[in-house]
Amino acid sequence: MTDEHIPDQELVVSAKQDREAFIGLYQRDLNKIYGYYLVRTGHEQDAQDLTSETFLAAMDSLNNFRPSSRFGAWLMGIAHHKLVDYYRGHSTPLSLEQVPEPPAPNPTPEQQVSHQSDLKRVHQALKHLTVDRANAVSLRYFGGLNVAETAKIMDKSRSAVKMLVMRGLQDLRDHLSVAMPEEANDE
Repeated sequence: MTDEHIPDQELVVSAKQDREAFIGLYQRDLNKIYGYYLVRTGHEQDAQDLTSETFLAAMDSLNNFRPSSRFGAWLMGIAHHKLVDYYRGHSTPLSLEQVPEPPAPNPTPEQQVSHQSDLKRVHQALKHLTVDRANAVSLRYFGGLNVAETAKIMDKSRSAVKMLVMRGLQDLRDHLSVAMPEEANDE
């Protein structure tokens, strides 16, 4: 049985006894955590650093994991708090010109350019949302959490999270639809 088919609780128990077993948990959630940070920070190096910090904090805090929850949701809670700390330390916005391509297996140059452009647009659009809407959308779609897990991390009710996500997605659609025609005229 591969690590992806082993329940979270079993992997956590193994990881508490043998730090090498933490690799299975790391491999499961690495891309979600990295993607969450990349779209929120818009900077590859910061996303990598925050991802590393998140997994180190998780490894050090494994005893705080409750078996009744999903490891990915617990980990995303750590990531959310790390992101809040990151924003507290960054008072100036990062340049979108420096947003690099996230790791991908042998993408074509066209795919790289398209993905970079999409990432810039989403990152820019998220900056126009309220903090709560951006957090709710990011945790749900880039972090892969369900409504209940997102509500717990954000300390909000499920209905409030549903509303934040719905309105955040509408704001993103509105912002991205306005940005799209301008870019089409540049060609």
